[in-house]
Amino acid sequence: MKKLLITFCRYLLDFAYPRICVACEKQISDTETVLCFECQWTLPRNTNLLIHNESPENKFWGRLKTGGIYSFLSFTKGGKVQNILHALKYRNQPDLGVFLGKLCGKALQEQQLFTDAHYLIPVPLHRSRQRERGYNQAERIAAGIGEILQIPVWHDLLIRNRSTRTQTKTGGRLNRYRNLQGVFGMVPGAPELLKNKTVILVDDVLTTGATLEVAATALQEAGIKELFIVTLAAVKRNG
Repeated sequence: MKKLLITFCRYLLDFAYPRICVACEKQISDTETVLCFECQWTLPRNTNLLIHNESPENKFWGRLKTGGIYSFLSFTKGGKVQNILHALKYRNQPDLGVFLGKLCGKALQEQQLFTDAHYLIPVPLHRSRQRERGYNQAERIAAGIGEILQIPVWHDLLIRNRSTRTQTKTGGRLNRYRNLQGVFGMVPGAPELLKNKTVILVDDVLTTGATLEVAATALQEAGIKELFIVTLAAVKRNG
């Protein structure tokens, strides 16, 4: 009787407040999660498994040395990935970040990428922005990746010293880079913990790379041995 009542209540809630796939915005069934099965299978995964320092697609070429860069999905304006990122950042869906992080982690695991890293470190939000949002989407993605790869997430070593304007509104890469100077720092004792360690820096989307470059520089100055960068999505460079 109790099970029947729970089922009835679930159907009633689905009727009053239908569950919507965050990618295609169609109604999903009770056997599906945040993404419908069709979208899970058809997400635009990047064809490039790994971007090296010498790759023409490396947005950090000549400025930042990494052990490799991996972006799980390909971002196009108005596409499903944009819908997903919008839901993750602005619709209070922290579980979506973990879910997508697990998908990304499985892809890394299948390709044997970065599996020997010591720590996952998400790009931090300023405390005022995190209070407003309720969570850091990069930390939720890192949590999903870490669960699959069995790598610990350290979200309190790298800190954001001040809030900045939204990076999409600050012009080109150079303006964004200038806007971020001095933004990231390390908590006391972090360099001792990070010295000679291999670290995966995690963020939601790779656009110009300015935010990741400044955050990565702070980690490298702390004495890490090797740096990998993983993002949920990447905006393809034109040309």
